Amino acid sequence: MSTSPPTVVTGRAAPSGTRAGVLVVGGTGILRPAVDALLARGVAVTVLSRSEARLRALPPGVRGVVGDLDDPAALARALRSSRPAPGACLAYLPGAVPAGGSDEAVAVLRAAVPGPLVAVLPSAAAAPPSEIADVQPALARRLAAAGVPAGDLRVLLLGWTAPGAGPPRWHSPAEVSGAALECLDDPSTQVLGVLRPWADRPGGRAESPQRVDEGGASPGLELVISRRVREYRRIAGLSVADAARRVGVSKAMLSKIENAQTSCSLATLSRLAAGLGVPVTALFRGIDDEREAVFTAAGHGARISRHGARIGHDYELLGHLRGPAKDQEALLVTLTESSEVFPLFQHPGVEFLHMLSGAMVYGHGDARHAMRPGDSLQFDGQGPHGPVELVELPARFLSVTAQEVTGP
Repeated sequence: MSTSPPTVVTGRAAPSGTRAGVLVVGGTGILRPAVDALLARGVAVTVLSRSEARLRALPPGVRGVVGDLDDPAALARALRSSRPAPGACLAYLPGAVPAGGSDEAVAVLRAAVPGPLVAVLPSAAAAPPSEIADVQPALARRLAAAGVPAGDLRVLLLGWTAPGAGPPRWHSPAEVSGAALECLDDPSTQVLGVLRPWADRPGGRAESPQRVDEGGASPGLELVISRRVREYRRIAGLSVADAARRVGVSKAMLSKIENAQTSCSLATLSRLAAGLGVPVTALFRGIDDEREAVFTAAGHGARISRHGARIGHDYELLGHLRGPAKDQEALLVTLTESSEVFPLFQHPGVEFLHMLSGAMVYGHGDARHAMRPGDSLQFDGQGPHGPVELVELPARFLSVTAQEVTGP
């Protein structure tokens, strides 16, 4: 096959083997352009996805089947309910590599589709490159070992573009879909783009966008889950093989999960948590570690003016954070001079005071609170509040206010 990227051509005749329709795995993600192209040629299309929401977003006329490659038994049941059975299949299989954990899922697809099965594999399936020609026979042997004849099995290996000028890039969904459709007419193993040297791949050590997760999970989430699964497996003193048996997945699949090489369905996450003896939420620990923080060195807070403030009333801003729902501000207040009339404040939200030094009487509404070092007071900011009497100067206290965010 030429290494120049193909395009999805909607006007030509339907590929061979598609008269009974085509099952597309990955049709809500990287193979979505193939779905549109097949529909334009009058081919009946069935799309398999783990996401009902993504299936509902497909064009009218597409039959959607909810199924998960990580759960071969449920996948087989879902495909049995799909009538009439499709005659060919385009399947994006990021887990079906020689070390892979998708053999059972591939076997289910092979058993469900009598005609051509085009397995779209990431370039990791051919390492080293001298083994490219062996990928299809190797996958066929693994199917045979699972008791399923390989039948008309075709392979598309995804590489990357290697333009004469400019950096290399990964192929787009349109280019991948075009090559997958070509494979329906050509039974030989095909390579889209170049595969090696691997060090020259786009993005250096970055993960390949060939691993587009049609279920919507992010690579960051996959990485966090991989770390937690490995951590809890080691805490339990389990080998990969022992943990895989407990969880109910293959050893290869668990290895791929621990190396962030596959996305987990909710069903798989539930089995992982049960097998490792932890709550499901424990597998997500650390996903939100990167959050905003404000550090203010001693004496370096911004001096600000408050409405109604007097000379001798010093307000030092220690920090201000605006989250998606709350707005929070921390002030260090120093009162060095008394006033005949103290200002009163009112604002939305709540306020928390903590007395650091000195002494004062603080009012909130009709109530009066004598405050000394170590005392705290929390109140509704809508009530009029402020110092009533400064008993011992200087009086220093921490003021923290929080209120709902009402605008952009």
